[in-house]
Amino acid sequence: ILYGTQVLASGRKMNSDDKFFKGYTATAVVSGSLYKYILGTSSDKARAAAEFEKIHKIFPESFLLRFPPDRCQDARNNAP
Repeated sequence: ILYGTQVLASGRKMNSDDKFFKGYTATAVVSGSLYKYILGTSSDKARAAAEFEKIHKIFPESFLLRFPPDRCQDARNNAP
């Protein structure tokens, strides 16, 4: 299980280094036809929670969640 901060859900695939993510590297989690973009991912819940505190200041609508690693896609430079 991984933990991270979801900052966006979109039908559009984005690069992990898109300027929207403000310097963070995003992990894309596929859920149906949506890409859920997660920042500050870690297998350590405490570490992810600490990252959430920082990320939440930049993305106030964000939230901490857990997700299975097999749902992740490498979003690095794979956007259409």
